[in-house]
Amino acid sequence: MAAPPPPGAAKAVCPEQPAAVLALSRMVAVPKESRRLRHISKPLRFQMRALIDRTRWPVLITYSDEGQGHTGHVYKCSGWRATMRARRPVRETADGRRASLYSNGKCGARDLKVVAATWLQRWESWACSPGSVAAWMTAAGWQRVPVPGKTWNSGAPAFTWKKA
Repeated sequence: MAAPPPPGAAKAVCPEQPAAVLALSRMVAVPKESRRLRHISKPLRFQMRALIDRTRWPVLITYSDEGQGHTGHVYKCSGWRATMRARRPVRETADGRRASLYSNGKCGARDLKVVAATWLQRWESWACSPGSVAAWMTAAGWQRVPVPGKTWNSGAPAFTWKKA
């Protein structure tokens, strides 16, 4: 699954153009003996090249959770670069399911209990060099245009991206 990351993560990765960052999530790796594919990295590389418009989304990010036994080997084999690594709390719902504080565009709206800590590794894949993202998108024809009559909760006008 792919979606824009939380605003803070996008700004941390690409302060020049946070709207150019796409987060890949929900990848689940099963043990070798239980899967049909020999190499998980090949379909991931295909998705990155053929299914995601890298002119619109030149910066991809994803995370591996060392507490879940994920080393990020698949990302490394797919050409991703390991960047930030941080210790983060593990939170659970009342019924014992792992959950994030950030959900549905809001932070802290759910009652979660901290039960442990884990190490998260951020992985990045750039279609262009840092500092040239805005020029990359402009050269591909992408323009930030206002959405008529729409504003965000903050009162700021809403914008979208359209290809010229």
